[in-house]
Amino acid sequence: MSDHSVTVAPSGAPTSPQPELKLGALPKALLRSAAYFTPPRFIHRRRMHRSAGIPRPGASALAAVSVLADEVVLAGFKITRNPPTDEAWERIAGEVDEALELFEQRGWLDDPRSFHATPNPPSDIDARDVRRWERLGLRWEQLRWTSTWQPDPDDPGAERWMSYDRNHRGSAWLLRHEGDQPRPWVVVLHGTEQGRLLVDQRVFRAKHLHEDLGCNVVMPLLPLHASRRPRIAATTGFPTLDVLDNVHGLAQSAYDVRCLLGWVRDQQPSGVALVGLSLGGGVAALVAGLEEPLGGVAGLVPAVDFPDVFHRQTPHMMRNEAAFVRLDASSRTLHQVVSPMSFEPATPPERLHILAGLSDRLLDPCAQAGRLAAHWGTDNVRWVHQGHVTHMGSGALVETIDDVVAGCGADQRA
Repeated sequence: MSDHSVTVAPSGAPTSPQPELKLGALPKALLRSAAYFTPPRFIHRRRMHRSAGIPRPGASALAAVSVLADEVVLAGFKITRNPPTDEAWERIAGEVDEALELFEQRGWLDDPRSFHATPNPPSDIDARDVRRWERLGLRWEQLRWTSTWQPDPDDPGAERWMSYDRNHRGSAWLLRHEGDQPRPWVVVLHGTEQGRLLVDQRVFRAKHLHEDLGCNVVMPLLPLHASRRPRIAATTGFPTLDVLDNVHGLAQSAYDVRCLLGWVRDQQPSGVALVGLSLGGGVAALVAGLEEPLGGVAGLVPAVDFPDVFHRQTPHMMRNEAAFVRLDASSRTLHQVVSPMSFEPATPPERLHILAGLSDRLLDPCAQAGRLAAHWGTDNVRWVHQGHVTHMGSGALVETIDDVVAGCGADQRA
């Protein structure tokens, strides 16, 4: 039996359902927003930032709006998602126990790179015009291909992951110029619950990338998002508290993006940039650690430590349970194989960029963007006095994307 054995679900912690958590989510969001700026907590937070070597958060009207916006989003997640039942906790804990033994036997924990297969460009990629957005002045195409990534058959949770039938089909939105002139390509990775073209093209300024900077833009769908989501999606999602599903989701995300990068390179680009937001930022950082050098990589409020995210957002009544503490530690060990911190990127530090909000309430800036900046050894970090949501309206987002594209040969114009 593994030393990491976790076989007991959090006892005494009500997990199914928790109507009181849902009903209290929005009022607590307001209280948490106000508590953020109380002197003891604010002083403590500024000390934490100083210790982490990042700028301290400010107290301003914009910061207050940013904190409130993030807290409302967090409340929305609590209202719309159900926590695992006691039975689900038992299953999750048992799978983690089995997975740790398997991962140790396979050598994946000692050598996380060996967990990731080297992909080839898709052999069955198909491109079709998407006419419904032409009124916006952009002529998008949709790419579809077979995602061949599979978990090890002995991996607990493998059968469940493979049962998500619509997830086996890779998909991406493509915006490209006519002609054979070599151009920079930008691969854009969306965040959690995104993957919808109408929204994502605005968030990532696709029209600016395409028309002003002369880039071809491709936006892949990450696993279990949009059309890749199971038809009965009430109990599935990614990222998720279901540890093995989360590890599988990150692994398949990296594999699919690397497959697409291989296809992009076959188009003879002048350079390739990779940009990711939140979940996509973490995937971009992981891919950067597995791939050959890229023209530029950007993590926008990147999520690079999901166990830390889940720990911080878990109710205190459950977080202090002994069984949850053990499960949390085991989850962190398993996530090493899909953590950007386990890999040194081949892309040089001067081409690695980060944008992060100092008042981010979804992803702690010290534990997430701050750690990634230190790991990458890059000085290209833009800290904004905003949060996870409001940073998307900042000029710093456009500046960061422009800098990344400039580093990959964006010397062409439409």
